[in-house]
Amino acid sequence: MRTAILLTALLAPSLAAAEPAPAKGPWIDWSELSRRAETAQPAPAPQRSETDARSLGDRVGRMVAAGDCRGGERLAAEARDSALVRAVREYCMR
Repeated sequence: MRTAILLTALLAPSLAAAEPAPAKGPWIDWSELSRRAETAQPAPAPQRSETDARSLGDRVGRMVAAGDCRGGERLAAEARDSALVRAVREYCMR
């Protein structure tokens, strides 16, 4: 039995030789958090041609004029056009 314990101790890596992980403590590394946030941000909306932008505006405008403010806002949000979303919200709040 002693031989088995001795062999196990010799074959197993020494726990004392392993370096402990650095203690982070209760603090937040704001620099690391900012770097992660920058990489996680969505890409900007793709540039649209003027014809596409007018077409989207016309479709959203017809929906809002018909009384479907939620649908118009949803369509503008799906197209990632924040200015159009704001315009729909402002119009529908009147």
